[in-house]
Amino acid sequence: MRVERLRERLHRYVQAHAWDAAELTLTRWFSEHPDDFEPALHACQIRLRQGQYRAAFDAMATAVRTRRCGPEQILDALLALQELAAGALMPLLLDRCAELASIPTEDLARSASVLLRFGLADQASALLQLAAQRAPDSPAALLNQGFLHFYRGETARTEALLERLIQGPQDVATAHWLLSRQRRQSRDANHIARLRQRLSLPGLHPEDRANLGFALFKELDDLGETALAWPELRAANALLAAQHPYDPVALSQSFKRITHAFANERAMDTQARDGPTPIFIVGMHRSGTSLLEYLLSALPSVLACGETQRLQAAWAYASDRPFANNLNADTTLATDSIDAASGAAHFFQLTAGLRAETHYVTEKWPLNFQYIGVIRQLFPQAKVIHLCREPIDLCFANFRERLADNATHLNSFEALAHYHHAYRDLMAFWQCRYPRFVLDVHYEQLVQAPEVEMQRVADFCGLSAVAWDHSVGQSQQVVATPSAAQVRERVHTGSIGRWRPYRAQLAPLAQLLGVSAAPTAKDG
Repeated sequence: MRVERLRERLHRYVQAHAWDAAELTLTRWFSEHPDDFEPALHACQIRLRQGQYRAAFDAMATAVRTRRCGPEQILDALLALQELAAGALMPLLLDRCAELASIPTEDLARSASVLLRFGLADQASALLQLAAQRAPDSPAALLNQGFLHFYRGETARTEALLERLIQGPQDVATAHWLLSRQRRQSRDANHIARLRQRLSLPGLHPEDRANLGFALFKELDDLGETALAWPELRAANALLAAQHPYDPVALSQSFKRITHAFANERAMDTQARDGPTPIFIVGMHRSGTSLLEYLLSALPSVLACGETQRLQAAWAYASDRPFANNLNADTTLATDSIDAASGAAHFFQLTAGLRAETHYVTEKWPLNFQYIGVIRQLFPQAKVIHLCREPIDLCFANFRERLADNATHLNSFEALAHYHHAYRDLMAFWQCRYPRFVLDVHYEQLVQAPEVEMQRVADFCGLSAVAWDHSVGQSQQVVATPSAAQVRERVHTGSIGRWRPYRAQLAPLAQLLGVSAAPTAKDG
């Protein structure tokens, strides 16, 4: 039977949830076209819909290793691997595609965006070069090139690409936001007038208006114009809060399920897993997790992996249940029905770049603080480092930034304070439940005395004593987070107390957090 007919039949059966008929169609497709990649991709997608993570992963992993993916299927294959958190398989997928130059133009930028999420800068660069050759003025390609060079720390190239995009026929609000982050603006060189002009345009989408508002706040704040900056920040956050409302009841119930599950877990296997020692760096956003990982990345025995979903994927493999960035939706978090050893092995299978000299691997998705019980079950030998920060500095750092994942708790004082209290309570639970499993590192102490704090980290992790270089610039790691520019700077204390110029505006937040916003001797 022709592939087109098989594809149409399979689609019809999947839409009708006729899984037995879909399986028969897949079996026929594999039999009649044994070298095709496409049926394996469909098998993966169907397994995920059926809640079978292991079978979904195995279908894709086997296909990537044994079949060649056609250029028209590269984007769908990358998206499937992204859903499986299988970034480690993406380079092999691309290597085995002999026709990368034939990938549809509209798919190149989106494919590059997926690769960048996994820190695969070289592969993303190759696709973006193809996109630039075919459609040099493509907004999506230019924007992704801008992010690529931003993550690499190449400020001049980032600015040039973003200006080219902004001056083009299709203005992109995200480009203005990213451009504002490239450097500290000055009275002589800034984009304030242009940002105000863009914000005055009618019919802007709320997301675009928010991006422009965050950019304008940042540039006015750079100039010390706090009275003008604050209304822009408040308005931008209000737009996002309306678009992505925070649900405090759902968050409280979610954290309650977690504590209940792990307060009553049965005795676990405490045998160390084979492979390097995982170092999980957790905390709220903007707490210094990127800086700590960047400092660790200078050590040859440490492989810095950035923010991935490997922990969620490992748990999904151990329990054979799908995940969606939300382990706490699974009410069987702490049951006997998992294979912890296979989950741990899966974690390392998803870790790209492992070498013989790699003794430690990092995972720094900050919100893994929710899943310390999962870490403990999968990796009894793991090291968990919790970045703490003064509450009002931490919450203001979140309020002033536009984070790409639309975290709903960042956009109002009430949401931030509620989330912060819930986060602190959950961390207190983990510290009590698993004594000495988590090391607290205070951001303020890390930037004031980096050598001292990093030696504490080294001692906790079992790393050899080293002379820490607080200039940070040794590592060439690609930092695929909004902190990409800051972590490449010399370690400094400039982010401590950044809330103080906005003391009056932040007084309600301080009250909700239970801290004082009154002037102190530190204010000079």
